Amino acid sequence: MHNGLLAAWRTGRSRIVTGPSGPTSLYAAAGPWGRVWSTHAVAAGYLALGRAEIDATVLPELLALGFVGGSHCLIRGVRAVPPATCIEVGRGETDEHCYWPMAERWATCDAGLAASEAEEALLRSLDARLRHETAPWLGLTAGLDSRVAAVAAARLGLDVRAFTWAHAPADAEGGRAIANNLGLAHETLEPGWHDEDTGLAHIDAEVRWTEGLGRMTPFGTIVWPSGMSCFLTGGAGEVGRAFWWRAIGRNHEDPDLDRVVASFRPDRTLRDTPGEVQAMLRDHVRAMLTEIAEAGVEGWALLDVLYGEQRLTRWGRGMLGRHGASTVAAFADPTVMARLAALPVEDRLTDGFTATSCVPPVL
Repeated sequence: MHNGLLAAWRTGRSRIVTGPSGPTSLYAAAGPWGRVWSTHAVAAGYLALGRAEIDATVLPELLALGFVGGSHCLIRGVRAVPPATCIEVGRGETDEHCYWPMAERWATCDAGLAASEAEEALLRSLDARLRHETAPWLGLTAGLDSRVAAVAAARLGLDVRAFTWAHAPADAEGGRAIANNLGLAHETLEPGWHDEDTGLAHIDAEVRWTEGLGRMTPFGTIVWPSGMSCFLTGGAGEVGRAFWWRAIGRNHEDPDLDRVVASFRPDRTLRDTPGEVQAMLRDHVRAMLTEIAEAGVEGWALLDVLYGEQRLTRWGRGMLGRHGASTVAAFADPTVMARLAALPVEDRLTDGFTATSCVPPVL
């Protein structure tokens, strides 16, 4: 299970298990056509309700946060199933429970040990998830996160090949240099371009794969490596760079819950919306952060968990696009994310998590 889903069936019963993190979501819906669980929100709506409609009430949240969080979903009548959930489906009864509580997934560690423990957890996790893959490909850029994933795969001796999309020349050149430095096979893939009609058809197809969002890109159709069975990405490395702390947190002091909630300013992105819409958005942000606080998380670390538990999964789902391979987000292992979140703030704000012993210079 690559941060994804596991399903099993026996006579009269079935079990669905969601991953504890990562870019794969599970959606549920119940209607006149039955109860449905699907990795596609649009499919869940169609199969259970006979329709798939955008829920306009959550659009402000999508615009303000970049995702629709909690159990909310962009498709009306469909809900998102939380991570680390086990669903037992029997004749006329359903039991849904958490098999790995949030407080355990995000258990903190000593800041002085966070870097070494994160490195050990990353290597252990990648080895377990990639060891038996026959054709894993790493999406490699000139950035930090995919570079660390490449180094980790090389250290483990995994047969990983790398590719870079050529729409950004700096990424293509940097990705090739990193791959050469590590002795990894590398390809630069040219994007496929399309005209207005084929572009609209492409967007129309994409919304059925995501949560109802058409993934818009400036370079046309994404081209994937031939024969790719597993897509490895540097996803979730942003936790180690205090992604939301940078954007929202303004000092090194850990605030209380009210201060963290107040740091979300819907009036900046939704300045022309009614006050009651902004209040509704703040209430949902507070509800999500309160649930995290009840798991024992405090201060700006609340944002790390909200990112790892919600934005990474829901936003990543909309950005991946269609491909026939499994997906491994390198840093999305809960133990890795918790260790990255425990790094000293000064290191995280300077991208210090990449300055570990496993990262060589790029020649």
